[in-house]
Amino acid sequence: MPGDFDSINPHKDLSQISSFKPVIDQVLLPGDIIYIPANHPHNGMALEECLNYSVGFRAPSQQEMLSSLADFAIDNDLFNERYTDKEIVTRDFSGEIKQQEIVRFKHMLQQLLETDQFANWTAQFLSQSGEKQEFDEQDMQDFSHQDIDEKLNAGVQFVRCPGVKAVFVEQQSPSIQDFIFYIQGEEFSVPLTGKDLVIDFLNLPSFCLKNTNTDKISMLFAPLVTEMVNSGYWYPDD
Repeated sequence: MPGDFDSINPHKDLSQISSFKPVIDQVLLPGDIIYIPANHPHNGMALEECLNYSVGFRAPSQQEMLSSLADFAIDNDLFNERYTDKEIVTRDFSGEIKQQEIVRFKHMLQQLLETDQFANWTAQFLSQSGEKQEFDEQDMQDFSHQDIDEKLNAGVQFVRCPGVKAVFVEQQSPSIQDFIFYIQGEEFSVPLTGKDLVIDFLNLPSFCLKNTNTDKISMLFAPLVTEMVNSGYWYPDD
């Protein structure tokens, strides 16, 4: 943090400082936007009745990533290789750890970073918001595939709910058969042949189907949209 300040924490997820002398003092006018870098103290005051929005951009910490990766490994029974050392040497003190052993430990951990499972964890981790979004039961609907198929073919708009973010890893291997993406840490997959259509659906805040083979929709796309709608991530705007 720039400067030397006394930190206070009124909430476990909120870090503040007691006081500071500002180096910038600016009055924002209607329509103005100000960006404040991370770890820079600031104090905003309303000079008159107004409406303002504060949007946080918070990158994950190493601690958060390690905790999430450990949970992912346990949940999926991954990274079970044990430490071995065929070149272990004797030592005067049994509790002494040699530098070459530290290097082997680092190498062992680095190896798991090169796996496909690590790439999957990355997408799963980045798809989650700071606090998992909970949907009210009244927002949860129970549409059949036929219901959604009819709405798609009728040109109904499907709107993505605020805060919903789909994340996927850039495809590298030509042998991959499925397109996999994550929402709120949950994995979804469709055959690779439907990738372009699904990406359009995931990327647009409001989606309306146009000029697509209806048989393909019924077999591939409608079931996915049905799952998204029934999970509370999208809703039909009709």
